Amino acid sequence: MVVSYLRIFLLIGLLPVALLSVLNLVVDPYDVFQTNFFAEKGATQERYLKIEMMKKNKSFDTFLFGGSRMGTTVPEDIETILPGTHIYNFYVSSGNQTDNLVHGRWLLKTQPQLKTFYIQVDWPESIGLTKANYQYWTHPEVKGENAAGFLAQYLFLFSYNTLEFKILNNGSRKGEIVRSMERGYYDYPKRDQQLASDCKAYVAKEPSFTAPITADAPTSEQRKLIDMSLSDLRKLVHEANDKGVQVRLYVTPHHHKFLDRLNLDEYSYFLTKLAQIAPFWNFGIYSDVTLNDCNYYEPSHYIRSIAPLLFKVMSGKDSNSGLAHYVTADTVASEVSFVRSNFVQHRH
Repeated sequence: MVVSYLRIFLLIGLLPVALLSVLNLVVDPYDVFQTNFFAEKGATQERYLKIEMMKKNKSFDTFLFGGSRMGTTVPEDIETILPGTHIYNFYVSSGNQTDNLVHGRWLLKTQPQLKTFYIQVDWPESIGLTKANYQYWTHPEVKGENAAGFLAQYLFLFSYNTLEFKILNNGSRKGEIVRSMERGYYDYPKRDQQLASDCKAYVAKEPSFTAPITADAPTSEQRKLIDMSLSDLRKLVHEANDKGVQVRLYVTPHHHKFLDRLNLDEYSYFLTKLAQIAPFWNFGIYSDVTLNDCNYYEPSHYIRSIAPLLFKVMSGKDSNSGLAHYVTADTVASEVSFVRSNFVQHRH
């Protein structure tokens, strides 16, 4: 009798766990299992899936690195500007230079066909690998860790918000975002259509375009963050160069409201330190691109058509110096002087 009760107790205790695992397999909120019961994506675990893709595909010779701002860059658009390249967009959401470093190192070890890294350098806002958010966990193989148990955690965790997000993406938000894991980018078809048909109406409905902005005060914490971020970038540049892989750096064309909040002294420090690592293209100024709200989904992410403009400038196919300057250690002082006058002229 005691044994029977014990069996019942165990069955009752295990039932919720079994149901949770089935729920995670069916809904697959982070898309890690690729069960594909739902057509639309969820909070896609890009760091895991992109590494899994590269383990099977060694045809890409050019990789794009950055956070989600890099994510709207479509490789096929850039391949027409850089003929002979085969490009993969290895952006990761909320990515920083630590993400770029560990993923770049893994690619340098596993992709013998590698030729070039393009790294879009955002204003540093974070450092280190994210542990708090399941969507941003680093692939265990990249960290040199045992893979056992990695997927098991996704099988048995319960994240109500992520489950709901996946279901909404297949219901009321269907078709809002499209992710191409085959080439690594994403886009927003509905927003693209709205911007193309009536940009002014789109901008008027997006409150972040009119939200008040106050410039940040200088802090020792931001200087430390800049130093640590650029230290990781320096490591990747040096290790890539040692392997014969070229690295091209360019500063993100941040929206004018994003630029409005930057402390000018700290931004000057950032540009100066960046030039000590390698030459770079500085798109992080007030320009015809960054001053035009129609080029952005909101004041953080630019639309698909902007990336080709950047690569035309970097490849020498567009000499429009109003969009960016090529900066070296020898010219960074004059660039900082230009940036200061540029910021003073356009800030309100």
